[in-house]
Amino acid sequence: MMSNRVIAVLLCAAGFIWMSMSPAVNAAGNSALKVYAVNYPLQYMAERIGGDHVEVFFPAPADVDPAFWRPDEDTILRYQQADIILINGAGYSQWLTYVVLPYAGLVDTTANISDSLIMSRDARSHAHGDGPVRTDGDAAYITWLDPELAVEQARAVKDAFIMRKPEHEPFFSERFELLEEELDALDNEWISLLDSYRGALVPVADDIYEYWAARYGLNLHGTAWSPDRMPPDEEWRKLDEIIKEHPVDFMIWNSVPDSDVKDRLRKRGIESVVIQSADLKPEEGGFMDVMRANVERFRLVAD
Repeated sequence: MMSNRVIAVLLCAAGFIWMSMSPAVNAAGNSALKVYAVNYPLQYMAERIGGDHVEVFFPAPADVDPAFWRPDEDTILRYQQADIILINGAGYSQWLTYVVLPYAGLVDTTANISDSLIMSRDARSHAHGDGPVRTDGDAAYITWLDPELAVEQARAVKDAFIMRKPEHEPFFSERFELLEEELDALDNEWISLLDSYRGALVPVADDIYEYWAARYGLNLHGTAWSPDRMPPDEEWRKLDEIIKEHPVDFMIWNSVPDSDVKDRLRKRGIESVVIQSADLKPEEGGFMDVMRANVERFRLVAD
C-alpha cells in the first residue's frame, strides 16, 4: 500500500500535468486560443486582433531568420499541440515541408491571395546562415511589405479566430478593422511618396522587396551587396554602367550600410534608405512602428 506521502506526490504531479495541458484562461475566465505563428508579423496580427481571447507564441530565436529557422523537436511538438498555427505561405518556413502539423489548426494566411504571389526574379542564389539556399524560381515570401496583402493576411487571421470562437466575432472584427485602417493609411503614405518614382530603377541589397516594389510600380535591381562590407570595384563599375542608362535616386537596404558605402553612393547622387521587413520582433515598439519608421526614413530622402 502506498504511503500518504507518495500519494500526495502523485496527486501533485497529476495536478501539474493537468494544469500544463489545460487551455490558457483570460482575465474574464474564458479559455484562450493557443496560437503559434511562424514569424513576427503574424504574431503581431494575432495579438492585435485576438486580444485576451488568444495566447500567441512565436518561438524562433532572435538571431535567426525565421524563414530559414529549423525548430527542434520540442518546439515542433508545441506547434502540433496549438489550436491554431498561422503560416505565411509563399514558401516561407521551409521546415514545414518535412513536419506533419494538424490540418484542422493550420491557417495559411496567403491562401486567398495566391494569385498575387510573385516568383522571384533574382537569378542569384541566396544562402541565409546555415539554412537552405533559395534560388531563382522560388516564390517571393515577404508579402506583408505590401500593406494590401498584409490586410488580407490579417483578414485570414480574423476569420480563423471567428471560426473557432464565433461568440467573439464582434470583438475580432472591430480589432481587425482598426488594424486595417492603419495599414490602409500606411499604404496611402507610400503611394504619396512613391508616385513620382513609378517605373524608376531601384537597386536593393536584399531580395525581400518584390511585393513592396510591385505595389508601387518600382523596377528593382538586385545586388549582392552586404551592408557591413565594401563592395568590390567590379560591383561599383556595374553600378556606374547602370547609372549611365537609368537615373538612380536611392538604394534600399534591410539594415544600415557601412558609412563608407553610403558616402560612395552619395557621391553618385544615390541616397541609402533602410526599409526593414520586421520578420523578428523589434527591440522597441511593434510591427506597425517598424512599418511607419520605414516610411519616415524614405520621406527624409524624398524631401
